Amino acid sequence: MSTKPLGSVSQPADIKIILLGDSAVGKSKLMERFLLDDYVPHQQSTYALTLYRHNAIHPKSTSNPPEKIAVDFWDTAGQERFQSMHASYYMGAHCCILVFDVTRKITYKNLDTWYEELVQHRGIKVSGM
Repeated sequence: MSTKPLGSVSQPADIKIILLGDSAVGKSKLMERFLLDDYVPHQQSTYALTLYRHNAIHPKSTSNPPEKIAVDFWDTAGQERFQSMHASYYMGAHCCILVFDVTRKITYKNLDTWYEELVQHRGIKVSGM
């Protein structure tokens, strides 16, 4: 199916997935590699938000043609100066991917803070693995 970065969204997605983690841990690289099937070794920091829409076939669709779903991936900036913007990012999120850099231990330790903020803004406990 197709994926593309979006400048603006005309209709809400069926599923919203947000990426959270410290700055420069690879959130944008995950999106670039797995959604766009591309990889550019060097990239500028994400400023505030990059939104990707992935159009997929519903995995349990029994109709012909198969039912399609729109999945939005919100690639948020990890810089502390954008913390106040995160509350709106959490609204309506169905899933969260917490990202850290295996070469920087502090980014792993900070996942607790990101998770706490997720629970605070979503108002529910979220299972993790």
